[in-house]
Amino acid sequence: MKNILATIEQLKKISAEEICWSQYEKATARFEKQNDLMEKLDKLARKNKTLLGRQLRYQVADGRAIYVIDKVTATSVHVFWLDYGDQWSIRGLGQRGGNVKLAEAQSKIEFQDMFFKK
Repeated sequence: MKNILATIEQLKKISAEEICWSQYEKATARFEKQNDLMEKLDKLARKNKTLLGRQLRYQVADGRAIYVIDKVTATSVHVFWLDYGDQWSIRGLGQRGGNVKLAEAQSKIEFQDMFFKK
């Protein structure tokens, strides 16, 4: 679990960095780091059979809003918003994140896993 929490903190730090869209190489490097960390988190979470570190992805317009689970309780999960791509967010969670019912998070991840097996 310590590896998962440390990787979550790395992802938060990278996602908090400001991006100037005119600096293509810098933006591309950030996306690659985020992708690597999200993939690492997903593998660690699956290996440890936990929701901690898994991503909730919501389709929005021509992109998606991504939230990462950073805390799990008996009835809910807490997620933080991942500043990624076009910076989409969803109503209710916005760019701060918040709590999602545990059953909703489990259902969403099961659905995602059906289509995006790794």
